[in-house]
Amino acid sequence: MEDPTQCHPHSEVPDSWPTLPELLEFRDRVRERLRSLYDGRELTQKQKRAIWLGFEHEVMHLETLLYMLIQSPKTRPPSYAHAPDWKELAFRGTKPIIDESEKWQYFPGGEITVGLDDAEEDDTLSSAFFGWDNENPRRKQFVKPFLSSKRAITNGEYAMYLQHTNGRPPPSWSGTSPNWTVKTVFGPVPLSLATEWPVMASYDELKAYAEWKGGRLPTESELRYLYDYLHMKDSVARRNAVNIDAVNGHLTQNGVNTTPPSASYESATSSLNGIDGAKESINGTATFGTGSDVFVDMTGKNIGFRHWHPTPLPAANKLSTCADGGAWEWTSTTFDKHEGWKASKVYPGYSGT
Repeated sequence: MEDPTQCHPHSEVPDSWPTLPELLEFRDRVRERLRSLYDGRELTQKQKRAIWLGFEHEVMHLETLLYMLIQSPKTRPPSYAHAPDWKELAFRGTKPIIDESEKWQYFPGGEITVGLDDAEEDDTLSSAFFGWDNENPRRKQFVKPFLSSKRAITNGEYAMYLQHTNGRPPPSWSGTSPNWTVKTVFGPVPLSLATEWPVMASYDELKAYAEWKGGRLPTESELRYLYDYLHMKDSVARRNAVNIDAVNGHLTQNGVNTTPPSASYESATSSLNGIDGAKESINGTATFGTGSDVFVDMTGKNIGFRHWHPTPLPAANKLSTCADGGAWEWTSTTFDKHEGWKASKVYPGYSGT
């Protein structure tokens, strides 16, 4: 948003809101109308897309709504979701002390594929995955070499930053230093038991933390590169193993000659030779993907309300993503138009305004 003091365009705010029975009645009417479309009739491409758009939009906002709901002390978890043993969870999440040089990974950069081709025209019968207008079309991007922390920022790391800068805690916390707590649908959890969780904070808060650490938040392309590499390693592990268990940010640094010392960084190309879906070029840069798989396998990740609360991230020397701990991740890339972008005809207000 160019002006954060102004809201996005939205419907007129009414003087009074409908009652709960009226809202539930409206919901039921919408559901019945949607079910009536599944009577065997042939739907147009526009109708099919509108239905998918509704499903995708609802799912996208469910987790967003959860982030908002935990701000209220009146929020309660579903009746079937029971609060975990926070001490036991914290004990299982305890990590060994890791040398600083082991917390970073060098990525040599290279060409990546982002986006997908999901035609929206009424006369086009598309079997592609659903994609928002800002995800179209499929395109190539080149990523320069960079260093990245192997895991996202944790509550414990952010607490150290606040203590050194006398800063204010994020809205996802409550209490005062040093007795901070982290908000969940099960009530506040002492920070001492949530130090290994990914911190949930605003872009500005995490940008300030990254700069304090001498780094920055990654670009969207860098994060895509990291995800693709991690997905490739996980795929190899699944093939070779007999059995395998089913709002944050990484820190990135430009170039190689930056702190922390560049001694013995694990190269992202060190295990690419002979791996399906990845190849190493003559100059050592990596090219990921075949262009057919645009999504990341989230099996076993803490997403989709799997736990209803954040969970500890892997050790700092193990490459991971925010999804391991149940959080979304910020990038420094501005949400904007790109080459080949076209506004959605079904939902022109999504990213076209």
